[in-house]
Order: sequence, then C-alpha cells, then structure tokens
Amino acid sequence: MDRIAFYLESIPIWMIVAVPLAGVVLVLGIPGRLRLGIGLALMVVWLTLGQMSDLAAIQALTKASIPAVYLYIIFTAMVAPGAKRNVSLPAWLLFVLACFTPLYVFTTTDTEVALLIRLNWILLVLATIMTARTITDDASLRYVIGWLFVGIVVATAIASSALVFDPGAAFRAGINRFRPYDAQSNEIGTLFILATAFGLYYGLTGPGLFRRIVGFGTAGVGFGLAAMTVSRSVVFPALLAAMPTLFKMVRHPIIVILGVLIVAATAQFLAQIGSDADVDLERLGSLESGRYQIFQEYVTELSNRPAFNQVFGLMLTRDQSFRVSEDADMHAHNAYLELAYMGGLSYVLPMLALEAYGVYCAFYVWYRRRTLDNDPLLITLLASLLGITLLHGMTTGTIYSHSNPWAFCHIFLAVFFMTAAHHLKRLPSHPVATHTQPAS
Repeated sequence: MDRIAFYLESIPIWMIVAVPLAGVVLVLGIPGRLRLGIGLALMVVWLTLGQMSDLAAIQALTKASIPAVYLYIIFTAMVAPGAKRNVSLPAWLLFVLACFTPLYVFTTTDTEVALLIRLNWILLVLATIMTARTITDDASLRYVIGWLFVGIVVATAIASSALVFDPGAAFRAGINRFRPYDAQSNEIGTLFILATAFGLYYGLTGPGLFRRIVGFGTAGVGFGLAAMTVSRSVVFPALLAAMPTLFKMVRHPIIVILGVLIVAATAQFLAQIGSDADVDLERLGSLESGRYQIFQEYVTELSNRPAFNQVFGLMLTRDQSFRVSEDADMHAHNAYLELAYMGGLSYVLPMLALEAYGVYCAFYVWYRRRTLDNDPLLITLLASLLGITLLHGMTTGTIYSHSNPWAFCHIFLAVFFMTAAHHLKRLPSHPVATHTQPAS
C-alpha cells in the first residue's frame, strides 16, 4: 500500500486528469485505422518510461496508468475496422490462467501491490489476444509489427538521450553499466534487443532510403546500448535476434554496405562514450554469475515447502512476499522459478505446457512459411524472437513482467503462432493469412 500511496502523492492532479482526457481524444479524434497502432506504439514508450525512476512524476504517472494503456489497446483492437480471426483455445488458456493468479497472492504480505500487478498481467494477456485477433493477412501483421517498431524507435531514443543530457549519471547508478534515468540494466536491455532485431529487419526490407537509414540506425543504437549494459542476458540475445536478418543480408551487398556504415558509425560514437565512462566490457567474456547459487537456493526452498504449497504456491501463506522468497532474500532471476514460487506446480506446469505448445506452433508455422502470404523472413524473425524470450526467461523474470514491452511481445508472439498454426492445420492447402472470420 505504501508504494501505491507514493505514486498517487507523486503525481500532480493535472496529470491524473490529463491521462483519461488524452485517452478520450485518442479514441474519438483519431481515424479508426490508426487507433490501435498508436496505442501499441504508446504502450512501448509508456512502459519504458515507467522503468526510469529518475523521471520522478513521469515515472510515477506511467506506472500508475499502465492499466489504462492496456484497456485502450483492448478496446481499440475490439473495434478496429476489418475482419477478426478466431483465437485458438490454447491462447485463451493463457488468459484463463492469468485470471486465476490473484488467488495465489490474496494472503501475501504485500497484497495490494500484488493484486494490482496480477490485474495488470490479466490486462496484458487480454490485450495481446485482442491484438492477435486483428491479424488476418500480411498487411495486418505488418501493421502491428510496424507500430510496435515505431514505439521501439521512440523509446530507444528516449533511453539514449540520457547519454546526451547527463552521461555520467547514466553510468554512475549502474556502477559503469548503462542505466538510463536509473532504469535497471537487465530490464531496459530487453528494449535494446527488440531495437536490434527489428531495426535490422526494417533496414533490410524497409521501403525507401529514409526508412532503411532509420532501421539500421535504430539497430546500431540498440546494439550499442545493449553492449553498454554489460549484461550477458542482453548482449547475447541481441546477437541471436540479429541472426535471421544478417543471414538474409549477405545476399544484398549494397544494403550490407549501407547497414555496415550506419551501424559502424553509431557503434563508434557509443564506444567513445562507453570508454569515457570506463564501461567494463570484459565482463561479457566471463561465465561467473551469482545466479547459479540463487537458482539452487530457490530450488531448495521450493522443495522444502509443505505439500499444499508445493502445489499451490503462495496460496494461504501469511508471512511471504509475492515477489521475493524470504529464505533466498532476493529475486529468483529465473522466470520459471518465479512462476513456481508464486503459483506452485498448479501454475508453472500448465504455463510450461502452453509455452512448449507455443514453440511447437512457431516451428510449425515457420516450417510452412513458404506457403503463407507473409514475408518468410518476418515469420523467421518472429519465431526466433519467441524462442529467445523463452531462453531469456532462464536468467530473468522480465518475460512475465506486466510493465515491460518484452513481456507483451512474448505473449503476443505465443498467441499469434498458436492461432496461425491452428488455422494453418485446418486449411493446409491455403495460405493461413487469407482465411478470416467476419467482424462481429
């Protein structure tokens, strides 16, 4: 409750009034075809600002208004013009499981905050499902990904502005690790992974020279900032996310030259700033980590629970935080252990089953990508990103964070591939993107 009171006390009255008014203006004053896209771009920027504690009232406002952003996406996706697609049952099961999560945290020591976070997670999952319903062909998929990329570009620009306004502070808070406006390196780093992946894609495929320059420039800034976080859970996923496009680029030498020049110039600029800040890039070559010990402590703690709590997690506990095990005294730094800690086997096993099914669907759609109306490279990129998010979950809980664009992309991709595979199996001889259900 103290955190909620802090946010409310930190937000000026005019900001509290401005947010719902802005939402009304966006809904009523913007053409229907743009509403959802602007909401998706705004979501990326809004959630990124919410990670930057040095922004004071702005950060408090964005944190407090996350539900409004998801509700806006849900509403605009539901009323978006055009046909809608039936979402597969496994995708809806993600939403059903999300709706059960408040039961696990009703009796924890931080109930109010826990319930608000669970509510935000429910809204995030529903927003991804409603967004996926609007994807019925290649154009609608490009619409969603394109607007997400707009948000990624703006959010990356905001993060990089910390290097201009106060480069010393951007590194001091992180002990020579890039933390723009005091955002956690591991959390803000997921934005840089997305910037690298989609920046390269639009640099290669974007129509027009300007868009390609923006794409490659975003990729260069994204990967440069990823390196400055000195986080292995950021840099290596960024490299993996770049691979599908890099393999494709070798067939286009002129574009390769353009991309190399832009990325190299950007990297050189950022490297100079990094050297001034004494960034310890040697850390990236070390496998030393305290996460192994934390992993063991959480496994031990979970295995020593009473049988009821091994199955139902924190349900009916009275002296436990929903965030951190009292015994381990720190976050698990593992998304799947965090699920097990909160919900026990009754939550983590169904979630893992759905994640595995999502990976299977992504592979199935990727395997048949040549039969689709969609760009095969885009399908390859999206499928690889889903796999990367799940691997990333082994080192951080960000993939299930209600306040990070990375989590939105993770669930959205799972829902998209589950639904695409479902329709592709029903209509094996036709492109999945062309078969839709009339809007209701």
